[in-house]
Amino acid sequence: GACAAFAASSIVEYFINILTNRIDPENELSELFLYYIIRPNPRQRRVYTHMLGDVPASLQLRGICFNRFWEWLPLDENEVPTKISIRPNNDAFTDAWLKRILGWRELSPNDPDSWVDELLKENPNPIFIAISADYAFKKAGDEKKNVYFATSGGGGGHAIVIVGFSNFFPDPNDPKEAIPAFKIRNSWGSDWGE
Repeated sequence: GACAAFAASSIVEYFINILTNRIDPENELSELFLYYIIRPNPRQRRVYTHMLGDVPASLQLRGICFNRFWEWLPLDENEVPTKISIRPNNDAFTDAWLKRILGWRELSPNDPDSWVDELLKENPNPIFIAISADYAFKKAGDEKKNVYFATSGGGGGHAIVIVGFSNFFPDPNDPKEAIPAFKIRNSWGSDWGE
């Protein structure tokens, strides 16, 4: 769930930066606020269901506030935000109301060409990866340098944002060859992926 909030907030931040024609650290949005409003039961600390589909409706109905109104920090001893189950304050809801989206459209999960078309229009794409319990992630730097994922089955999932595309990514199996690849923004940090 937090990854869906991270993915969606980064897209809204991107459009705020485009509209204001500048990148301003003060315009960082609150992933924690969005994580609170998209959960079916905000008092639960963790959510194990895919919520990427709920995010656009929440952004249209309630919006998202700047981080200064509802910060991710401080963290507890398990590196979980101490405010994770607390309702955001009224200032956060008031600020979020001013940052509601007007609408959205869904892309086909089976049509990567439509994803590339949106990237060419400078529209980042949020994507959900379903993870089967039979598969596990491997960090870049591990022996095989692969990230395995399944598109069906139980076990959970992860939301990412596709921010770019290249037909000329070096093939990990043969660096002299090029393969098509997407560039993603991932809430797990820069040490994941190729």
